[in-house]
Amino acid sequence: MATFQKYPAGSYVLRIKQNTLGETATGTPFVAIQVEVVSGKNIKDPSVRYGETRTVNLWLSEKAIPYTKAFLEYAGFTGSIAQLDIDHPEHISLEGFEADGSCKLEEYQGKVYDKFGFYPPKSKFGSKMNKVNTSRMLMLDALFGVSTIQAPVKRMVSPALGKSVQVQTEPGQDFEDSEDLPF
Repeated sequence: MATFQKYPAGSYVLRIKQNTLGETATGTPFVAIQVEVVSGKNIKDPSVRYGETRTVNLWLSEKAIPYTKAFLEYAGFTGSIAQLDIDHPEHISLEGFEADGSCKLEEYQGKVYDKFGFYPPKSKFGSKMNKVNTSRMLMLDALFGVSTIQAPVKRMVSPALGKSVQVQTEPGQDFEDSEDLPF
């Protein structure tokens, strides 16, 4: 009989085996995801046996919904939340999806347990990321010894023609910063 192994704290690759919906005794709903611990990242302990299963709960509370929704979208889920329930007639399984996760050690009633969770998805960089401006991109391109970026094309309304026209800006001139009109 195999003994229950406690995983050391750290980063792991987790593969989803099964998913369903659940609810705590106090009524908080969650997505219960059974995962297989595939491998460790920077886990130095050679005695660690991979392949055991753990459960990761993705909470469906108002506070946790943004994280849960982002992770489910990252995993390719696009249906109704009810379809994650294993008993739903049109159940959507996330089986086979792999994602990075973490293990933390937590104490509960005098015993230490390993608790797994998924890292927030990296596929969405967030709305606060600034774009690299054109002149900086051209400079970086030159450092790489290539010149593939073209100066941006600016669309503006020509007062003389009364319609939208394209204007080629000079290389190194930022699209947003140009106030000069060529006519």
